[in-house]
Amino acid sequence: MRMRVAPTLRAGMLFALLVPLALAVVVAPGAAPVFRLALFASCLALVIDWLLLPRARALTITREAPARMMQAEEAELAVVVESNARIATKVEVWEAEGGAGMPGAYHGSRWVGPGELQRRARLFEASLRGKQVSPFVRVSCTTRLGLMTRMWNVTLPVEISVYPDTSFLPRALLLARVDPSSHEGPRRLRLPEEGREFDSLRDYRAGDDPRHIEWKVTARRRRPVVKTYEVQKGQSIFLMLDCGRLMATETRGVSKLDHAISAALIIAGSALARGDSVGLATFATRMQSYFKPDRHPGQLRVLLEALHDTFPVLEEPNHARSLTAIRGRLKRRSLILVFSDFVDSLTADEMVAQLRAMSRRHRLVFVGVRDPYLDEQLTQAVTDAPSLYRKVAASTLERDRQIVLSQLRHSGLEVLDLPPHGLNEPTLDVYLRLAAGRRLPTMSRLT
Repeated sequence: MRMRVAPTLRAGMLFALLVPLALAVVVAPGAAPVFRLALFASCLALVIDWLLLPRARALTITREAPARMMQAEEAELAVVVESNARIATKVEVWEAEGGAGMPGAYHGSRWVGPGELQRRARLFEASLRGKQVSPFVRVSCTTRLGLMTRMWNVTLPVEISVYPDTSFLPRALLLARVDPSSHEGPRRLRLPEEGREFDSLRDYRAGDDPRHIEWKVTARRRRPVVKTYEVQKGQSIFLMLDCGRLMATETRGVSKLDHAISAALIIAGSALARGDSVGLATFATRMQSYFKPDRHPGQLRVLLEALHDTFPVLEEPNHARSLTAIRGRLKRRSLILVFSDFVDSLTADEMVAQLRAMSRRHRLVFVGVRDPYLDEQLTQAVTDAPSLYRKVAASTLERDRQIVLSQLRHSGLEVLDLPPHGLNEPTLDVYLRLAAGRRLPTMSRLT
């Protein structure tokens, strides 16, 4: 702990008052005793004030902060000052600036009496996910004389884990228990033992149900072959998040990836509440993380912990490498929701090819997270030549975008094209409809 003692502005003003007196001595030497007395008194006051300054150990500084909070949520951060000094002390406290999204703060100056405890609080809004750390606070104290001040830093690191915004989740859990097509009446919930899915083929055995005979294979092998099934305890839902550079685009300080993560977690919570298995993978230049589908109640917490410090990388995603790795691990037929984005038809060719290959076995929903700046340029009026160029460029990108989305639809994928702030409800509605076995309405673009 490094301490520093320095004169205050008041001390400077005190000695500044001695300057006219010193000039008077030059004109009238008889005023010298008065000057020496004033100078001695000023120096004595400085020494007395220095001796009265409390040592650092006379002040106990602690900090209070929540260990966890949600993105865009406000929480109270507090500094508690307890004085064991013998006299009243004026204490100023600054919180040091921490990680991105956790700015420093000045808690003001207040008088703290002997044995008194003060709590100074401020509101902090978490704008970014991840671990936000503020390493120390800076403290200064003065006495009633106010001529000298003692300053030092107190190492009191505060670490706050900021999790994705899932404030929409309670509503989503309610919607998960209601059929999205309410005009068709409530959906009949299927018990686990009522659903089965194909497992394998084997030779016919005595007692097998003749309705399970696979006639085409029987004719080819020239012996009876039956299908075997396993009980379908729930569907498999798999979420894929693109963490490439396009997902780093921010709107009001929140990235496209942040919005995608919130939407993915809302779907995960809803799916787990319905008894479905949920898995997740993140990718950029390669597959970054993979969580196999599971319906355990703690799965949502596992995904939440994994995603709260997942950030976009400023590199182009390698769809061939990443999606091939994910497809190799995902054995069971699943409903897959892919949150991603692309620039034009040329850069998206690889992505389209990989998604088309995955759609042969799985049911895919591609969620294109639009660039807000592109939409802004498309709707902006043309006022001069630069605005015309921007609008033409935006229109070209939009045309290419629609070509790629059309290719995905023709490949059998369900496609959503949404702004970052509008992901939650449409993606949840699509999941609920597909999970209930309902066809989606024809759509070219959802906003």
